[in-house]
Amino acid sequence: MTATMIAGCVLVAYSVPFAFFCLLIARKPVLLVVCLISAGFCLGSLFVSSIIWRVIPSLQESKHAAATLVISTTLVELTRVAFLRIYARAERGFAAVSTNAIVFPMTDLYSGLAAGVGFGVTSTALIHGAVLASARGPGTHFSPECPEMSTIQLTAWYALCFNIMHICWMVISLDGLRIRGFYRIVFVVAAHLFAALSTMVSKRRSGCIGSLTLVGVTTLASVTAMAWVIRQPLYRSRKRSMRNQQ
Repeated sequence: MTATMIAGCVLVAYSVPFAFFCLLIARKPVLLVVCLISAGFCLGSLFVSSIIWRVIPSLQESKHAAATLVISTTLVELTRVAFLRIYARAERGFAAVSTNAIVFPMTDLYSGLAAGVGFGVTSTALIHGAVLASARGPGTHFSPECPEMSTIQLTAWYALCFNIMHICWMVISLDGLRIRGFYRIVFVVAAHLFAALSTMVSKRRSGCIGSLTLVGVTTLASVTAMAWVIRQPLYRSRKRSMRNQQ
């Protein structure tokens, strides 16, 4: 695969998180810390998933791929909730120092975006990165089930969609925990499961286009849901009001 094609796939997969990192996260040390810690949490959940996959031989069979995806997705979402709970506690202690609140102000939107970038890049790097690592040398790879698009290109588009979705899911989940909005968390978990299982459609003959379409629709729904959440009248001031009540 040519260097130009590899560079193009990397740009497709990580253009959105890279833009967020350069324009927002890298300029605020607190957001950089949030991003790195969230990446560590996501890596931990994927590590646990790999252990479960390793110790249960039946999960290593292709016919149980759906079960593997469900287990991995569930662990990621449990880890997301755990991270956000720890973040909320740490944020209260951090903001209790008056100088921190003035010099390093934190908002739910920016923190959610930073944490989403950490989760997204970590999870997609392990999948798309493994494919890219095997893309050295001339030519490319087409699977028998997907002759319309090379595997490297397909995983690049998957990575782009999941990077965007993880950013949206983190913002929605953080707001859900703030207001104890259970339905927000349910939406995130359901969207993640649906998007993950949609990738299995590509295993069918000429199913990669349909699979990518389903993932794209889920991405659009997640972006729409995040836009709806942050446009709520109390979204920006909710954190301050809850802190005053506590």
